[in-house]
Amino acid sequence: DKTRRVKAAFDAFDADGSGELEVDELREVMAHLGLELTKGEFDHYVAALMQDYDVDNSGSLDFWEFEKFYEQCLASDDLRAAVHAAFKKFDTDKSGSLEIPELYNVLKEIGVDLDRDTFDEYADALMEDYDEDDSGTLDFREFHKF
Repeated sequence: DKTRRVKAAFDAFDADGSGELEVDELREVMAHLGLELTKGEFDHYVAALMQDYDVDNSGSLDFWEFEKFYEQCLASDDLRAAVHAAFKKFDTDKSGSLEIPELYNVLKEIGVDLDRDTFDEYADALMEDYDEDDSGTLDFREFHKF
């Protein structure tokens, strides 16, 4: 049953057995979810997480608060699968990354119709923001952030 699975996950992350997930335990949750965050990103993410899920403003998540977060993460898995399917669809040359012409097709597909000059400016800004390895393309991880 779902509640039992959530409880098992909660107990696994509640290293000190306090019945609450404190910030350092949430760091383990993020690592388990595969989120590679800098300290600044982690602090920002945890602040947003607490604002959304820490109903009693305790600075930690009890089981019921964690359960809401966990349910959202499951929904995020569905989103990740959809993003992966979109990535595969637009990676027409099967290179494992999206080049500029493929990104143009992504934008057209979602209804963003830009003339070529405007697109070129947008693509430059997009690469500056999301192309972390300066490859001139977006791999899946970079595309997912986009």
